[in-house]
Amino acid sequence: MTIKGIDVSSHQKSIDWVKVKNDGIKYVIIRAGYGQVHEDDYFKANIKGAIAAGLPVGIYWFSYALNKQQAIEEAEGCTNLIKGYKITLPIFFDFEGDSARYAAKNGVTLTKPLFNELVKAFCDHIQSKGYRAGVYYNPNYQRNYVDSNVCDKYVQWMAHYTNSNNTAYDIHQTTSAGKVAGISGNVDIDYINSSEMLKLFETPAAKPAPVKKGTIAVDGSWGVSTTKALQKIFKTSVDGVISNQPTSNKKYLAAASKTSWNFKDSNYKAGSQLIKALQKKIGVTADGLFGRNSVIALQKFLGVAVDGSMGPGTVKALQNWINKNL
Repeated sequence: MTIKGIDVSSHQKSIDWVKVKNDGIKYVIIRAGYGQVHEDDYFKANIKGAIAAGLPVGIYWFSYALNKQQAIEEAEGCTNLIKGYKITLPIFFDFEGDSARYAAKNGVTLTKPLFNELVKAFCDHIQSKGYRAGVYYNPNYQRNYVDSNVCDKYVQWMAHYTNSNNTAYDIHQTTSAGKVAGISGNVDIDYINSSEMLKLFETPAAKPAPVKKGTIAVDGSWGVSTTKALQKIFKTSVDGVISNQPTSNKKYLAAASKTSWNFKDSNYKAGSQLIKALQKKIGVTADGLFGRNSVIALQKFLGVAVDGSMGPGTVKALQNWINKNL
């Protein structure tokens, strides 16, 4: 599997990012800036446009660092510029021929140790800020400057213009003369091959909705399961018994036509801890006697019709509340 993208800078000027995406481009690596510390003229337009179009974004920084400290300063300048934007792909250190020529003009000769010192300083600072770091180079630099003990720690982006993708490279820039809708003129074409990078494009498998253990049926009948669930919520003894009668006892259950439940009846033992806990929750006197006033308070608490009758509608609403709070 491989994924096609592009990299852009101010050289491409204005870009129609919707057309870019519709042309099959899956991501973009954007130049944020260069040197000490210069923002790319089109950086903000590019990153806002790409993100708005739904394209994953990576960043590169064209370096003119002459020493380790300047490489760190470039990395710091880069991370300051990209704050507030969603960066999905790595941030790449880009040191090319123009970088080496600038160094020579300033009395600094590019050597293999210096190149790798700059790479490490930039990339480690980038990663200290929570981003993934990478390094961009070409086959000439790979032969003459790259120390694999250093660069292999970062994502490697190879500029090798073969016009066909080499899957041995983490990211392969195959041409600088690509044509993409929404961009006038040429643009670099890149292919991601790294399994690590490809994972960023995988659609997570849908997870089944979590099922709460002990979820009760919403059937309008206050039986043992409803009582036990309430007892769990209010942390009272979980035995399915409100007082001295099991809730499956037909004498205990209130018929839908009754206007109230009153646990003062001789069949039941007043002072149930569960009933008291429920009364406290709905804001009435916790006396263990669930009469009309308690029913009305419960109905107001549940947001159902207030009629003082503990019928199936009220019980269903209570069961729904239980399921949300188990």
